[in-house]
Amino acid sequence: MNPIIRMASAAAFSAALLMLPTAAKADSVPVTVAQSSNSMNFIPVYIANQRGYFGDEGLKPEISLAGGGTKAMTATLSGSVDIGISVLTDVIKAHRRGQKNVKVVGVLLRGYPSGITLSTKAAAEAGVTADSTLADRVRALKGKKVGITAPGAFSDTLVRTLASTHGLDPDRDMDIVPIGGFDNMLAAFRTGQVDACACVPPADVMLVNEKVGIPLVDPMKDLDASEIPTAVVYAMADTIEKKRDVVVGFVRALARAEALLAENPDDAAAATQVELAQLDSGTFQSVWPIFSKLVPASPEITAHGLELELAFQKVTEPNAQDVPFDQIADLSVIKEATSAKPN
Repeated sequence: MNPIIRMASAAAFSAALLMLPTAAKADSVPVTVAQSSNSMNFIPVYIANQRGYFGDEGLKPEISLAGGGTKAMTATLSGSVDIGISVLTDVIKAHRRGQKNVKVVGVLLRGYPSGITLSTKAAAEAGVTADSTLADRVRALKGKKVGITAPGAFSDTLVRTLASTHGLDPDRDMDIVPIGGFDNMLAAFRTGQVDACACVPPADVMLVNEKVGIPLVDPMKDLDASEIPTAVVYAMADTIEKKRDVVVGFVRALARAEALLAENPDDAAAATQVELAQLDSGTFQSVWPIFSKLVPASPEITAHGLELELAFQKVTEPNAQDVPFDQIADLSVIKEATSAKPN
């Protein structure tokens, strides 16, 4: 399928978006948004908010943290919010449950930022380093306790996929331990409750810097994940129909944010850091290079990206139902949002 956006270069595309005419800020229209969590997965949202791009579209976002992707999706499906923001997997699961009216209208992150970290003690016992072959690194998890956030989460899928494709049975050859989020991951790893973890960034960076862990698996280097849409924006079809200007304007603001990052990463970083004030400066500087390189130059979603995600899932869920690309994505919103806005 041909891309929906044909530009001479990424730089030209970024420049065009940054020069889009802006809308009047008076009488801003509220737009309700359920965002799964406050994390680096949603950099374009933070940039658009801090730089006033939503206001330029005549919008006043009312963003609430849902407490997880499932809850963000539930709020969207129920109609209690206009727009949902979480991961592509949430949309795929909704479609498999028959909720086919929820549509992806933009991509915020492409590729996976988190991998697997192995304790230095376990690495020494297994005789592996970060430079060992991928097969040897994965086999080093045999007999180990491996921490994940929750069953069915990406961390769980990652561990199970790697094990299954390298001769290990994830249910018999290792102990997969649901731990929870960032703080719990750090505590469990530091106290030896787990030997490895599919860590929530920046936990992985911190553990490696503390020299208590080594980077065992990097999904961006070791797996074909660079084109997979991860964090996405979605809305119900009837919301798109009834509030098209709102949805398109929201996505246009995000497209401008992504263009700013491509054109001026320092400004983008400054805007993001204000929104993520809970991260100290050192931690932010450690994780910014990891996440910022995963932000696409435009919110376009492609059929190939969806196919890669579905193939990744089928390693551990071989009977998982396919979701047609033209069913899950509303390309018309993205196309309109990334076109020059009429004066």
